Amino acid sequence: MNLSSLFRHRAAAVRRRRSARRARLGERGPASIGGTARRVATTDRDELRRWIPSGYRPVRHLGGMLALGVAAELLLAVQFAGRIQPADLWAVPATLVVATLLEYVAHRYVMHVQWRALGAIWDAHTGRHHHYYLEEAPTWERPADVWLILFSLRDVVTLVAIVAGPFAILRAAVPAGSWALAVATSIGFFLGYEALHMAYHLPDGHPALRRRWLAAMRAHHVRHHRLASMHANYGVTTRLWDRLFGTAAAPASARGRAAPR
Repeated sequence: MNLSSLFRHRAAAVRRRRSARRARLGERGPASIGGTARRVATTDRDELRRWIPSGYRPVRHLGGMLALGVAAELLLAVQFAGRIQPADLWAVPATLVVATLLEYVAHRYVMHVQWRALGAIWDAHTGRHHHYYLEEAPTWERPADVWLILFSLRDVVTLVAIVAGPFAILRAAVPAGSWALAVATSIGFFLGYEALHMAYHLPDGHPALRRRWLAAMRAHHVRHHRLASMHANYGVTTRLWDRLFGTAAAPASARGRAAPR
């Protein structure tokens, strides 16, 4: 059996296990695990827009996140430039592997599961983001709608607080140059994640969507927004983990959203 056949066999086995697990759960699916009843969410866009803060300015939001990210990268460059050696470069691919895996796990098991202690995360992601951006209508209508896509400042602060501990432990375990590259790669990954996620919800016909790889990733993500069957295509920055864990689903090609324009 060659590597390709082995990979397909493993993916099929994972899908069979997931189907059996859902059957045991009474077809509830992962979003109902965690001890709370399924919340009822609306798909009325005007109703969902009420969550957007008054006076919200997407340019200020995007500019603020970019400025903070660039400032952090520059600070790392100033403090660690002389301490980074060629032997430290392993930290870049290693960080990307870990970051993409954590993205997949958090998306699948936190953002789409109604844990009692994390209900606000389900509300923001599944309850609002997924109910506003549907597979048949995945684009925003006005600039302020990107609030329902991007991490807020509070979300970013919470994320930094969560990863601060692991990075503190890592600082004591690896050379300073490797640690600095891991932090810098993580910051760049987060900014890239936000940029890609926003690009997937660009209006149809946007020039950026003429790039085949971006159009293909957008189609992958839009399939994830099928409201009746959103437990697939969790990867935002890569399709690797969906393929490995058996959660990859083919886009609805009939809508033609993956076709470059």
